[in-house]
Order: sequence, then C-alpha cells, then structure tokens
Amino acid sequence: MAEESWVNEVLDFGDEPVKDLETRLAIFKFDYSWADMVEKEEKRRGKPDIPERWPDHIPDWMRLTEMMPSLKRRPKLTSSMKGNIKNMSSSSEIVWMKREPPPTRIRILTRARKACFPLLVFIQETLSTWSLVTALCLGLALILIPWPRGTVSPEDKAVLITGCDSGFGHSLALNLDRQGFTVFAGCLFSDREGARSLKENSKNIQVVQLDVTDDWQVRKAVQTVKENLNGKVLWALVNNAGIATFQEIEWCSVTQFQQIMDVNVIGVVRVTKAFLPLLRGGEGRVINVASLAGRFTVPAFAAYSMSKKACIAFSDGLRQEMAKFGVKVITIEPGLYRTPIVESDYLINANRRSWAETPSEVKEVYGEEYFDAFCKSISLHMRRARSNVGEVVKQMEEAVTSANPKHRYVPYWMSDLRATILGALSDETRDKFFLSTYKLPTKPAQAPKSFSRQNSHSPTFNLTLKNVFRQNSESKKP
Repeated sequence: MAEESWVNEVLDFGDEPVKDLETRLAIFKFDYSWADMVEKEEKRRGKPDIPERWPDHIPDWMRLTEMMPSLKRRPKLTSSMKGNIKNMSSSSEIVWMKREPPPTRIRILTRARKACFPLLVFIQETLSTWSLVTALCLGLALILIPWPRGTVSPEDKAVLITGCDSGFGHSLALNLDRQGFTVFAGCLFSDREGARSLKENSKNIQVVQLDVTDDWQVRKAVQTVKENLNGKVLWALVNNAGIATFQEIEWCSVTQFQQIMDVNVIGVVRVTKAFLPLLRGGEGRVINVASLAGRFTVPAFAAYSMSKKACIAFSDGLRQEMAKFGVKVITIEPGLYRTPIVESDYLINANRRSWAETPSEVKEVYGEEYFDAFCKSISLHMRRARSNVGEVVKQMEEAVTSANPKHRYVPYWMSDLRATILGALSDETRDKFFLSTYKLPTKPAQAPKSFSRQNSHSPTFNLTLKNVFRQNSESKKP
C-alpha cells in the first residue's frame, strides 16, 4: 500500500521502527500544534488553497485519517513502545515532539493566547498612544496653566524698587502700595515728574533718591530703609532700573557700552550686595528685571543683550548661593515693550550723537545713506513693541507676592513660546531668522560684491515655520 510505505519511510524511529500504522498516526496526533492543523484542514476540506507553510505531506495524513474513522483522537501511547521517541525530521523538516501530549490546561492556554494575541496587541498600542497624548497634555498644562502658588500677607513686609521714575517700576510701586506693602520707591530724580506722581497717588510710598551707579547714594538708601522699617522686614528687592540702546557696534562708543554695563549689571550687583543683610534677616527675595534679549541677541542690540545676559548669570549664581539662607532670587524676562527707554526719538537721537563721534573712516565704510536707513528702521522695529506693560507688572507682582515663586517669569505666553522655539533652533538658523527680521533695504557704501549675492539667499520671504525647522535640521547635520 502506498500510504503504508510512505508512513514507514517518514516515521522511522531509529533502531525500533513502529510497524503499526495506527500507532504511527497516534504519535503524529500527540503534537498539539499539528493536531490543530489537522482539525483546521478537516474543516476546510475540499478547499484547494492550503497554506504554503504546511508541509506537502499533510494531505496524505488527511487521507490516512479518512481511512481510519474509528481511530480515537489523541490516544495514549501503549507501554509496548520501548525507549524514548527522539526528535527526528522528515524531508519537510518536521520536528516531532515528545512522547506525552501536553496537559489539557496548557493546550487551552495556548489556544487562548493565540486567540487573544491580536486583542493584546491592540490594547498595548492603544495604551501607548494614550500614554503619549496624556503626557503631552500634562506637560502643556504644567507650562501654560497658571497653577496657584499661594500668596503671602503684605503685613509687616516692605519692598524696595529701583527705577521708579517711569515704566514698570512706577506701576509696580503703586500696585504693591494698594495691596498693603510698605514701598520704598527708588528714583533717579526724586524731584521730577515721576517721583511727584508717586507722592500724589499715594501717601504711604516713600520716595528714595537712588542712582544705582553711585555708591554713596546706595549706602544712604540702605540707611533710609533701615530707619523706616519700624519693625517690618525687607521682604523684596526689585532691581528694575535699566537703560537701553539700539546701535550697531562700530559706531556705538565704548563709553555707551560702559554706561549700559554700569546701570544694568554693576548697578544690580551694587544694590543687591548692599541690601542682602536685610533680606537675609527676613528670608526675603531678590527680583531682577532682565530681558529675553539676555537669551537671544539681535543686530544692533549687542550692548543691551550683553548686560542682560550678565544680569541673568548673576541671578543664577546668586540664587544658588542664597538658597542656604532661604533667600529666593527671581528673574523677570520680558520681550519688547513700549517704555521710555525704547522710545524711537530717544534711540534715534542717541544714534546721531554716536554717529557724530564716529571716526571718518568708519563712516565712509557705512555711508550716510545706510545710516539714515538704519535710523528710519528704528521706528519700524519699535512699532512691534507690545503696549500692554501691565503684563510685565503683573508678573513682577506675582514674583513679590507668591509664596512659591518661579525662578523665571516671561510675560505674555506667546513670547514664552517664541523663546522656546528659538532656543531649540541651531545658531545658524537663528542667525538667518534675525538677519532677515532686521534686514535693511540699503547696503553699506563699501559692502563687498558678495554682499548682494549672500543677501539674496537670506530667508526673508521664506521664513515659514516649516522652512525654519527644515533649515535648522540641515544645519545640524554633520
């Protein structure tokens, strides 16, 4: 018989071949995985599309099953079979399993695992996706939602603010006074309009003559504060005084660099060191008004950016050193706002004074036409400044009144988002962005011929967010 000869050829158990056809078929059915395939084929009998992964002789086994319908499913091996049935392979590379069939519970678990596997994969992928979405939403919530941080009582607390003649400091002094704080308002000119306005709007604000670049005035201010605390503690020092300039480096005089550093950096250091003993006694806080210009430098703003970068560095170091005394150090980093220090007329006049003192050889390089175009651009750039200074004052108030203030405040959420995006860009991409933003229609008189060719590649008309990130990824390639 053809079937029997084929079985004898396939099921050869070494020295002791099994002659009984039924026993051979039973051995085959011990393997639960192959038994499953037999059952599936019986259900699909009559269909020609047998899966390719099945060995070619599976249909032969089907015919054997049809020849012996009375054969019991998965019978136990008889004791007459001697020795262990070893692994062996046919021409189809079938690996035969061991003598005893697996326990019933294993067969059930195996089939359940096969049936549930797609469901488990779906659940895993779904959970992974939702976990990612949830983490992203929580991160955005932590960044954007103003979570309550608690407030402190203004009772028995005093605040000293520098630069109260106008701008942020002027508004902050009035707001804190309304909340019940004792306010010492440091003014550069204690007899001019800004100081008079403070006195007229509040009977409790104490105006202090304070030039942050003058050691003697700073020491006198410390003495004035000590004498008027009346049992209260100095809760906060707000270093708000500052000046700005918008000039290109070649015609910005060294004297102006020195002035800006004296007020925006050395002045902050001088006042802070003078008042630290009082602040330590009340476990108070130092609030330094820096700027986003301290994080990013744009053309013609180098002098100002230098000073604000130094202010941020000073604040970071001081915060770490004062932590052991319970003194908090906070920076306020606003973008461009319409305050007196960035008025167009003030900045243009400062440029004209510097240009008049610039050496003639430098003037010849740039030319009068370029300088005039630069001065006209100042008004255009200053129009971009935000007019709502209350956004900054509100953040300054929170830094003073919050029980657990943040280390860094960036007024207006869009400014914070822009700063985050710019910080993620490479230096090359960021430079292209700023150069296109502050590009002048006129080139310098002695600009090299390559200037126009290089300028034509600037991304002025191609600065969509998509292109910015594409340029950023290209610039980071090795």
